[in-house]
Amino acid sequence: MPRPSLPPSAVRPAVVRPAALPLVALPLAAALVLSACTGPSAAAGAAGPSASPSPSSVEPSTPASGGHGEAAPAHWSYTGAEGPEHWAELSDEYGTCTLGEHQSPVDLPAVPPAPTAQVELTTGAVTGAVADTGHVLQLTATGSEGGLVHEGRALHLVQLHAHTPAEHTVAGEAVDAEVHLVHEDAEGLLVVGVRVRTGAPSPAWETFLEGEGSGAPVRLDTADLLPAGGVFWSYAGSLTTPPCSEPVRWVVLADTVEMSAEQLAALGEAHGDSARPVQDLGDREVTAGVLVRTAG
Repeated sequence: MPRPSLPPSAVRPAVVRPAALPLVALPLAAALVLSACTGPSAAAGAAGPSASPSPSSVEPSTPASGGHGEAAPAHWSYTGAEGPEHWAELSDEYGTCTLGEHQSPVDLPAVPPAPTAQVELTTGAVTGAVADTGHVLQLTATGSEGGLVHEGRALHLVQLHAHTPAEHTVAGEAVDAEVHLVHEDAEGLLVVGVRVRTGAPSPAWETFLEGEGSGAPVRLDTADLLPAGGVFWSYAGSLTTPPCSEPVRWVVLADTVEMSAEQLAALGEAHGDSARPVQDLGDREVTAGVLVRTAG
């Protein structure tokens, strides 16, 4: 995918996002409908707002036309009449975007508290096709050598994608981008968030970008996507896209990685701003832990 060289000024600087708006209750007219498996053609099943979401719901693929009498999910966006403040109005299935009490992203404290948890991450090759979902660029895994263990749960990597700018803020600051590595088990989802700043080019992300739209499988090593440090913030949250389902366990790494100005511009050029505004933390506690990595 050829891309013109862009000066560093072409990439948005770190921005300060406004404070979260209070949640406003709206009537929920129907049960939340979630995909029962990872593929976009999976059969749908009804679940309440607290049900564990499917990995495809974290950043769903472009909706199918709705075969076998099933309606396609309501279209949403990041701006205008279909933007985040209106998501709950677009479909009864999106009611949790307003009704939910554990929504994501959130503003994180400048300094993580003392670590009290550990996540064991096995790095390794992940293979899959990179496609534009209509909202972000996403690699959906068809094979993965890595995974992680959290509180006795063994989860496997199902997909990864990037938002520009970062969705989680730290003391009010959003860096240039945020990568989400989405892991799944029978109980639900755990998402590892990696914040990205402008700097040196990333060979791994160059491979990702070159694979977009080619249809050819892309092979990445998850070790190349992570920062050197392993300290993270953690909290109970939600999907950051409709249907905004809860619960999702978030692990957001404190250290950042770098991509070049050109790579960040390529991530953002298709859809521009793809970050949901921060949500009210409410009575939730933000804890911290350490990511321990081993090679697969």
